[in-house]
Amino acid sequence: MTRQLVTAALILLASAWQPAVAELLPNPVEQAAPALSLPDLAGRQHDLADYRGKVVLVNFWASWCAPCLVEMPSMQRLTSTLKERPFALLAVNVKEAKATVWRFKKLLKVSFPALLDSDGVATQAWDVQFYPTSFLVDADGKIRYTAYGAIEWDSDETRQIIDELMPDRRPVQANNSSSP
Repeated sequence: MTRQLVTAALILLASAWQPAVAELLPNPVEQAAPALSLPDLAGRQHDLADYRGKVVLVNFWASWCAPCLVEMPSMQRLTSTLKERPFALLAVNVKEAKATVWRFKKLLKVSFPALLDSDGVATQAWDVQFYPTSFLVDADGKIRYTAYGAIEWDSDETRQIIDELMPDRRPVQANNSSSP
């Protein structure tokens, strides 16, 4: 019971906390994304190379990181909006127990894959220094943008950047669109 109360308190704290929103920074040089092959909560392996042809948001997070938790609902909305597009989101949890990751994923009601970087090797390979850190990887496997800190992933501005990377190049509908 105590553990549940602590978890609920952390989520309430995170939702009340208003961080300075980071921005997506363009990568100044064409750089191939480092290898990434990690299991999800069900034990299924996810290899970034298998996502070629899609834009992939690779997000490094931890449950103790309030900005990480704050941005997750916008990541869920983004994945829902882009579910018919060549887009994927891989949320890499760093060095936490499977049960902890599962609990936070359930409490935050997110359906995108949570990958387990139990030993921190992937985090080191991607040179992640603080959380959250996110990378937008284009359909060719190159890192095109990086965000150091929380992002409102379903904002019109961010979705426009993602749309420009899409191989199918269909325009993204506006966030507040009232059209059918």
